[in-house]
Amino acid sequence: MRGDERADRSESLRRQTARLRAEGERVAAQVAALAAQRASIEDEVASTLDHSAQVRPADADRLRGLAEHARESARHERAEALRWAKYSQTGGAEDRTP
Repeated sequence: MRGDERADRSESLRRQTARLRAEGERVAAQVAALAAQRASIEDEVASTLDHSAQVRPADADRLRGLAEHARESARHERAEALRWAKYSQTGGAEDRTP
C-alpha cells in the first residue's frame, strides 16, 4: 500500500470511528431516557400501592412491601439513567484505559 493510499485508508477509518462513536452516544442517550421513564413509572406504581395500602388495611403490609420494591426499582433505574447519560456525553471515554 502506497503512502497516499495509507493516508486515505487512515482518514476513512477515522471518519468511520467518529460516526460509530456518535451513534453509540445517541443510543446511550436513548437508553438513559428510557431508564428515566422506567424510574418515573416505578415511582407512580409505588404511589398507587401506598394509596391502596391505605384503603385496604387487610392487605396493607403486603402492599407497602410491594411499594418499597417499586421504590428500589426506581432508584436503580435513576442510577442507570445517570450512568447512561454520562456515557452518552463522553462516549465512554472514562471507561477506556490509557
